[in-house]
Amino acid sequence: MDEYKFDCRRETHRVFAQLLDVHAPHFPVDSQVVPIPTAPSHIRRRGFDHTRDIYKGFATMRGLAYAPLLSRLHNNAQFGATAAQRRYQAARAFKIDTGAIDASGHYLLCDDIVTTGASMSAGVKLLREAGAQHITVVALLQQPWKNQK
Repeated sequence: MDEYKFDCRRETHRVFAQLLDVHAPHFPVDSQVVPIPTAPSHIRRRGFDHTRDIYKGFATMRGLAYAPLLSRLHNNAQFGATAAQRRYQAARAFKIDTGAIDASGHYLLCDDIVTTGASMSAGVKLLREAGAQHITVVALLQQPWKNQK
């Protein structure tokens, strides 16, 4: 049974990576795929990092570099938080490997789902502060916008 779950998960991640490959626009060949890091508590609970698995597969399919340049500083959950709480948490959630940024390079900042955009905004801000000039954001899903406060 566990082997079946593992195979289903791998196949699901491969299908998501293929959907991205088919539907995402083409990016420069020197682009680096930079995932928004998943909270460690979520990885422990699930037993895997779905964002890493999907975007690593996408990078491989496109022949792009997979570059986990961001890391998490805390484990705060965004689920159930207001938009203001999400922005506050996201602004303090990540750090970046500044030495790995090439100002002329192209960076694809990737996440699984965009709810308020707080994590993506925080990631873009860190990449820009580190010197990145060409950034594109990519997400699998966008939660329908509602009246955010």
